Parts: sequence; structure tokens; C-alpha cells
Amino acid sequence: MLDGYLALIDKLCPCVLLTHSQGGNFGFLAAEQRPDKIKAIVAVESASAGKIANAPKLKDIPVMLMFGDYVDQHPRWAEYKRIDTEYGNAIKAAGGSVDLVVLPDIGIKGNSHMLMQEKNNAEIAEVIQNWLVAKGLVD
Repeated sequence: MLDGYLALIDKLCPCVLLTHSQGGNFGFLAAEQRPDKIKAIVAVESASAGKIANAPKLKDIPVMLMFGDYVDQHPRWAEYKRIDTEYGNAIKAAGGSVDLVVLPDIGIKGNSHMLMQEKNNAEIAEVIQNWLVAKGLVD
């Protein structure tokens, strides 16, 4: 799976990685190997991050970690959020930029794990778009 990510990055990037769920782990692992080709990472409810020892390799890559509702109420997802936050903190400790966006904390509520399929998906996409604009990645 990781080889597939790397081949796609080598073919198409520089790019912004938008990952979801299990894809988050592969996206972070691939970015650790190709940090010069990744402009940013948006990890939507990532089911784990990369290798904590490699997190400093992402110090020049802006990262958004996004979580919806009920994550803290489910043991598995609470653990993924903890792992992702720890990874993000390691990127920040190396001088990087990481933003943790918890949708209910910004007034966007009622979401399952499939954020892109929710009735408020346009509102969620707007949060991502505004973050990309704020990071100078899109107009």
C-alpha cells in the first residue's frame, strides 16, 4: 500500500495530501519519505499517524488533523486521536505547524466518521478550504 502512495506522489506531486481514516497512516508514512513533494496534509479522522521518530521530517509541511463528533466516546478512536495529537505535537516541537480541528468545538456537530458523506459536508469542506487559503496554498 505504501509503495502505491509513493509511486503516486512521485508521479503527481508536489501536492496537498487529503487523507481519511486508514489512509491517514499511509499518507503520513509516505510524507515522511517524500517531505519535499508534500505541500500540506489534511488528515480527516486519521486512524493513526506516522512514526513518531520521523515526525520532525514534516516540520516544513503544514498539517491539519480533523475530528468530528463522538471520537472521545469510542476507545479505538480516542486512541487514534491521542496518537495523532502526539505525532502533531512532535511535528510542532521540531518547529512545524499543526492545527487540530475538532468540529464540535467550532460549532459543526452531528457527524459520523464519514464526514464527506454528511449533510453538512460543504461546511466541512469550507473549513478545509479556509485552512488551505490561510496557509497560502490556494487562492
